[in-house]
Amino acid sequence: MNTLLQHASQKHSNSPRKKLGVATSRIRSGFISCLIIQITALLATPLNADSKIERNHPSSETLAALQKIAELSIDDKLAAELFALEHESKVAQNSIDDAYLKLTRAQILLTENRFQEAINPLSTAIASNALDSATQERTIRGLGQVLYHLDRRKELIALFNTHFENRTNISAETLQLYAVALLQDGQSEPALRRCEQALSKKSAFNPTLCQIAASSLQDLNRFSESARYIELMLAKQPDNATLWDQVVTAYYRAGNLWATFGAIERAQEKRFKTDRDSQISKVEILYELESYAAAAKLIESWIEQDSQAIEKRIWLLLVYCYEQQNLAKQATATLQRASQLTPWPEMDLQLADRHWKTGDFAATYDDIMRAMEKGPVAKPADAWTLAAAAAISLERIDDAAHAAKEARAAGADSVKIERLEKSIEQLRKRPPPDPEAADLKTVRPEKVSSNSNQCIYPIVGAGLSRDNHARFDTMESIAG
Repeated sequence: MNTLLQHASQKHSNSPRKKLGVATSRIRSGFISCLIIQITALLATPLNADSKIERNHPSSETLAALQKIAELSIDDKLAAELFALEHESKVAQNSIDDAYLKLTRAQILLTENRFQEAINPLSTAIASNALDSATQERTIRGLGQVLYHLDRRKELIALFNTHFENRTNISAETLQLYAVALLQDGQSEPALRRCEQALSKKSAFNPTLCQIAASSLQDLNRFSESARYIELMLAKQPDNATLWDQVVTAYYRAGNLWATFGAIERAQEKRFKTDRDSQISKVEILYELESYAAAAKLIESWIEQDSQAIEKRIWLLLVYCYEQQNLAKQATATLQRASQLTPWPEMDLQLADRHWKTGDFAATYDDIMRAMEKGPVAKPADAWTLAAAAAISLERIDDAAHAAKEARAAGADSVKIERLEKSIEQLRKRPPPDPEAADLKTVRPEKVSSNSNQCIYPIVGAGLSRDNHARFDTMESIAG
């Protein structure tokens, strides 16, 4: 499954943040786009004089000041900020009045994108412990969003750990931000735990939480569970191309090839994953599932459409599909087509290997010469050695001598070359053939022991045997 794995590695780096498409920038943009609105809303709550506070209400003077600040901030935020600071100096520190004035000033700073400056008043209001529990949580979440925006996630996590680690009554919105920060910090297990807590509080479908859960599970190598969350998102967003990529990758990483194949097919029904790599992945999956006939049929349909567009490995995969079905003739015919239609010498060398196995030495020699013309050959020494062996078997002395010379020049094993040359010299010294036996085309076999592993041809001295277990000149050794 090289194609699918390569595709997955290109789309999803090793960073936990990018696995299954959860990109950091996407999460950040989603929160920051509503950051001002959310914090403004939560900080606007104290401005209502009718708010029910668990401990006590701000004083009437503070409520009047808050109303004045709100009115000033509409047209003159600087004046509103100065007015708030002036009144902060008049109230007791860590009091409810001080907390609400600081929240209101933070609101002004946030509406002007002065995030760094907003941290101090928010932190001070939280530390006062003067706010009711609901407002306290919203304020902590607001400060967390500011820290998130400033890429200070370690501080965000520390803040949330301090206030929420042992609490169960946390809002889904806070848990979601908590989970995102943990996930981006590489803490997948606690991120998943917080995400599942948030999901248990949500009755409606929440794609962000599902995505966080899927990413956390993938980081934990729990790909089957990750795929389940992605399927939930696909049920709601069937036209999301990224989700189709994710679910295919998740099923494949889980080792569920049938589900992987099915996911690709479902995606293609939606007109996604119709690219070449996805099509090749289908063939590779079928091959791994030992559905060789189906894989071969799919490749043959591509060849009929455009044989020039078929990659080398796909031609070879088609050959292997026929081999696995014991269809040797179709495998050889495929290599012959590939030899004619493609510029790759590997096809001719594979063909030479097959012809050598079947004793067709003339075709073996021709195949290797054709490969040399196409060039370059990965292991020319082995190819020339096999060509010399084939020529000796055909008693074509000049061709054998030329091939042996090329093999030596290419760095072939000296012992094998010496044996080749010895066989060639023996051919030169032989008397002319008897006309009555002119139909003999190959060197007569030497006598060998029935227990010998040697080939019966004189070229055995070069180590070239047609025995499948003793040959050194397989396609792999020749073509690399």
